[in-house]
Amino acid sequence: PRAELRVGLNSYAISRTAGQPWSGGREDGSLGVKVRFVEGGEKGSWKPNVSLLAKTSVPSGEASEHINAWQPETKLIAGWTLTDRIDFTSNVNAAAVKDGTWHNEYAVSGSLGFGITDKIRTYAEGYSFFIGGQHPARLPYVNAGATYQFTPDLQVDLRGGSGVHRSFTGPDYFVGLGISRRW
Repeated sequence: PRAELRVGLNSYAISRTAGQPWSGGREDGSLGVKVRFVEGGEKGSWKPNVSLLAKTSVPSGEASEHINAWQPETKLIAGWTLTDRIDFTSNVNAAAVKDGTWHNEYAVSGSLGFGITDKIRTYAEGYSFFIGGQHPARLPYVNAGATYQFTPDLQVDLRGGSGVHRSFTGPDYFVGLGISRRW
């Protein structure tokens, strides 16, 4: 009840950099473990659920979408149940990323979730990456999405967002569709 093993299968990504043609392929998969250290209080309590997620990419994607290296990442996650239908979650992340050369990448986020029905949830999130290396940068983003829970162990999600920073390559936005299965 306090730990889970996570296996991320290869996602299919389609992307385009301004002035370049569209490209696509399978991204790297991932392996990780999540452990809850603190059990949160009742709804409306200031005591959060606190978990640590440690994971790494697995070099298994197609050449156009894959980095030939294991890239470790840790996340400290805190979540509060505000009401029966509203929750707030925040993350602090640290990763070692290879993008030509190795550099550190840090991120922070805050997400407000809303339960529309027992099966449908929505969220709005703001987050920012802090990238080290030869070209340090701070890249803030906003995104929103929804999940539909078919069963307690199967859900689908749809999300979309945009960078709210100056991009030197043009518009910076994304959309995604995912499926999560718990065994």
